Parts: sequence; C-alpha cells; structure tokens
Amino acid sequence: MSTPTRSISPDDPRLTEQIIEAESPIESPQALRLLAHSLTAKARAHEDCEAFVYMYRCANDHVWPVALTCHQRFCPKCGERIARKLVRKYDAIDVGAEPFLYIEISRYGKLSPEFAEEFGKFIGAGFKHLERYAAADAQLGTLWNTIVPARNRLTARLILWGDGIRAYTRYVEAWAGAYVKVSVRPAHQFHESLHHLFEWKLPKDAKFRADCEFYFHGRRMVHTMGTLHLHKETPLESTTSDEAVEELFPPTPDTGNNSNALTGHHCPHCQSPAIAMSQRLKSASYRHPQHGFNWWDDYPHR
Repeated sequence: MSTPTRSISPDDPRLTEQIIEAESPIESPQALRLLAHSLTAKARAHEDCEAFVYMYRCANDHVWPVALTCHQRFCPKCGERIARKLVRKYDAIDVGAEPFLYIEISRYGKLSPEFAEEFGKFIGAGFKHLERYAAADAQLGTLWNTIVPARNRLTARLILWGDGIRAYTRYVEAWAGAYVKVSVRPAHQFHESLHHLFEWKLPKDAKFRADCEFYFHGRRMVHTMGTLHLHKETPLESTTSDEAVEELFPPTPDTGNNSNALTGHHCPHCQSPAIAMSQRLKSASYRHPQHGFNWWDDYPHR
C-alpha cells in the first residue's frame, strides 16, 4: 500500500484513472450473508465500502479524497463513524441541572426482525407508562439506543430526564418482564453517558453482524420521546426519514455507480463548497497506512 503525497495537484495523473466498469464479485463473509438475506444493495455497498474514493476540489484548489462508505451500523469500518456522529448530534440535548437516569433494559428471545420491532414498541410503551403516572408538573424526556449484546438478547440503553420520583419499582413496573438496571448520574456526565449510549462494540462474527443488519433493516435503533430541551443555538436536525439512524445519511446506501454520488461537501480547510472532480477511483493510492483517509487534515496548503 503506497503512501500518498502530502498534497494532490488537480493535474495529478492518478485522477485520470479509468472508472471500473465491471463490479468486483461479492466475496466478504458479511456481504455474502447480507446477500443471503436478500439485502442486495446493502451487500454491494458493504463489499465496496472504502474500496473506492471520489476526489473533491474546492474553489481554492484544495483536493482531497472522500471514501465511498456503506453507512451501515454493523459495518466494522462505518460503525465507529456513525457512533461519533450520533454523539455530536444528540449532544445538543439539555437535560438541565438536575441528575438524570441511565437505564439498561434487556429482554431475551430468538432474534428476528419481528422481535426487534416488538422490542422497540415495548420500550416506547414503558416510557408512555412513566409519563402517565408521573408527577403533575413533570416533563419527561428520553433518548435511547438499541444494541445487540448477544445472540439471544436485545438491550436498550436509555437516558431519562425530568422524572423526580425515581423509584426503582416504578421502572420495573414500566418494563415488566424485562431485566432493568438503573443508575442516577449528575448532569455534567451527560456527554460521557452519550458515548456509552452509542458505544461502538460490534460482534466479532461477520455473519452475525450481517444478521443484526437484517434484524434492524428498515427499523429504528435510536429514538427520542417526550420533552426535548436543546442548548441555545444548537438546534437538533429534524427527522427527514423513517429510520432515525439513517437520517444522518442518504436513505439508500450508495453503490458508487454514479460519478457525483457525494454532494453537499465543504473543504475541511477553508470551508468553501466543493465538487466531485473524478469518477470513482481505487482507494489504495489515497489511503494513508496509519491515518486512513484523514491524512489530508494536516497536509500543507498553498
């Protein structure tokens, strides 16, 4: 694997590389499993994840590579990036000065798309139960993320604010039949708790990761309910799709078949609008051995 130069010229001969007409065969275990679940687009996107780049250029002639990624929560390459974006997004929530609750709710059963859908409804119904029996002046709000810690278990990690009652039996009753763990945390630990909420820890088995992608295909893993206060001048983006996780990304994973697949980019240095200046290119010549595709963050500019 070659190390790219610290600056790419718009006339660099690598930018004339021919677009690959024939798609490479799907060979990775996770992509093959997605294909077995009839998730053809996701399988193709996972196979091509970080295998290709688009070169972008701004008005000041800064040129840098943008890797083609699959945007899948259970992708080893994309999962951490998605977790970081979720933390940045929901850091706009203001839980106030009072302590908040960090709750883990687990249920056991045979994993399936139906179980995943029913589990989400179960968590939402429990929150509605808390609202129904809350103090008259209470303004409850919650943010939760669903994880798959084992082959026979789903767990919701949930941050709850605005509830002044805080009786453990209250939460056991809200999610009757589930294993419930509750801890009280001071308001200044909200950011730290967000990192734990969206912790990037994927199963080691590639086939199981693909199964998890199948279980949650078209279903939300991240939810907000109730009263949502935001820090000043940090508005939370409104939901623009039916999938809360996908609202940060294009609704359908791009397979790299179109030359202008990535839009709305701005130069990481001068923040001016940028446009794609190439077809998709093989990524090997643009990936730094240690820094991946982020090597351009510190290259010298004119």
